[in-house]
Amino acid sequence: MKKKIITTLVSLATISMLGYNTLYPSINNNNFTNQVEVKKNIVHTSKIIKREKPKIGLEEKLNREIKDKYFPHNSQLSFSLPNFGRKHCIPTAAANLLLYLDFFYPDLIDESKPNHERDLIHKLGTIMKTSAKTGTKKNVFRKKFNSYLEKKGYLSNLDYRFINKYGQYHYRLDIGWMKRNTSRMNNVILDLYYFKKNKYRNKKTGQINWENQLTGHFINLLYINKKYNFNNYQIKIRDPFSIGIDKDYATIKKDKYNIWRVYGLLLTGNKDVIIGGAMSYRLIPKRKKLVKK
Repeated sequence: MKKKIITTLVSLATISMLGYNTLYPSINNNNFTNQVEVKKNIVHTSKIIKREKPKIGLEEKLNREIKDKYFPHNSQLSFSLPNFGRKHCIPTAAANLLLYLDFFYPDLIDESKPNHERDLIHKLGTIMKTSAKTGTKKNVFRKKFNSYLEKKGYLSNLDYRFINKYGQYHYRLDIGWMKRNTSRMNNVILDLYYFKKNKYRNKKTGQINWENQLTGHFINLLYINKKYNFNNYQIKIRDPFSIGIDKDYATIKKDKYNIWRVYGLLLTGNKDVIIGGAMSYRLIPKRKKLVKK
């Protein structure tokens, strides 16, 4: 009995020293490659289905079915990326978005190679100058992502809503906006801010304690799944950090300052998570210049 207790304590101590990386033990063994291959096969299967040409409608149910079936779930975690891809959430979220939009907008990505999903994450990470230590700068992401779309023949109608320095959203970010921008072929990327537990707001002034911000993270918002009660909703997501343990749903709830709090993510842990920004992308084909004969 004593031996079992000692073994358990040693195991718990080891887990606490390793940190959140132990959530993904497959990073350190051969199972990681197998899991990645399984996800690739799923995406490749959906690419074959692409030839059917998905029907696009305005009905909410149909839009949900399309996104559930066609929106890829590639993970940022990979041996082939610097630092196992831990700082590649932005290129991965952007790649997943492009892989989905490619069903409806031609020539967005190069599908000639068998590993084109992973190659796309690599390419976007290089274009956006993603650092293995500090990640991707958001202003560089927006500039380079729009540049990528333009080179592919598309203009992006970007609607960007974010928290200003005073702790309020610059332009209103309500549930109606989220529903409108996740229907049809509009798509949203959420910019999440992580803070120390119970320290993201100054209780006396109500201002955000920016010095307590720990990190940030990008996820894809597919749609609003259901309403629990007033200002409390379940959302369907694609979290680039999840692999093996797929986390497809999270909960968002407005606090008394009208800021969206996020619950139920894999990396939430002992932290406060808020929606720091939301970007809606709708593509518009560029007009071809007329050439005089």
